Amino acid sequence: ESLLAEKLNQLLRDDFGGLVQLLYRIDVEEPRLRYLLQEHKGEDAGRIIARLIIDRLLKKIETRRQYSAKNRDIPDEEKW
Repeated sequence: ESLLAEKLNQLLRDDFGGLVQLLYRIDVEEPRLRYLLQEHKGEDAGRIIARLIIDRLLKKIETRRQYSAKNRDIPDEEKW
């Protein structure tokens, strides 16, 4: 988390457009990000964003696991 926060702070300073593009690709919820940054003014923005990114990636992993488990129950002749 610390290393990611450091990189995110660097993007905030030097390449804000790149940061926005990264957050879009990872699918971080913009309203949630805005809310957290507003609620935690004065705190390390990179760390807040890092937590959101990690949380989003963990949710993606869990979703993939759920759907891959469902695919195991499909008979082979019905799978694509």
